[in-house]
Amino acid sequence: MGAAAPGQGGRQLRILSIDGGGIRGIIPAKVLAKIEEITKQPIASLFDVVAGTSTGGILALGLTCPGPDGAPRHAATDLVDLYLNEGGAIFNKTLFTEEEKFVLPKYKETALEKALAHYLADARLKDAVTRVTVTAYETERRQPFFFRSVRAVASSEIESAAMMVCLARAQPVSTEDRRLRPSRTSSRSRSK
Repeated sequence: MGAAAPGQGGRQLRILSIDGGGIRGIIPAKVLAKIEEITKQPIASLFDVVAGTSTGGILALGLTCPGPDGAPRHAATDLVDLYLNEGGAIFNKTLFTEEEKFVLPKYKETALEKALAHYLADARLKDAVTRVTVTAYETERRQPFFFRSVRAVASSEIESAAMMVCLARAQPVSTEDRRLRPSRTSSRSRSK
């Protein structure tokens, strides 16, 4: 008999949840780098699910992005470098009116897109080395939704590139954009 699946057979599900906070994402990145240093294992192998919101979504996808050998492409120290080297350009806030804050991107996309192209390349959500969930907000329906690697694997309709998911978590999105095929929340799915 094989090992019990996470959350079954008495085995606890290990979830890493990484909060948002813009440039302050360097703090969890450094903590995760220290954990990798101590355990000598990549974060993706220590957790069953890696979830993130906003800048935490960048970290979640960066830590679960597959390399050519199937192992995580990036160590947490690589993501610390992302914040050190690219953080000033990515997280340089623009000034908005009160109304614009709810419909426009919070950060300049060009710097974010450039960094994500380098760190995530053409990785797909379905190819994550461990389960990953990234939150976003759909402005048209005024509700959150979740990009989930589990649903991307199970459905050929969800083909979101990891880079596009990161852009979605950084700004309000519309599900009319076919590059972003989110898995929507519902009262039924929330209760499970």
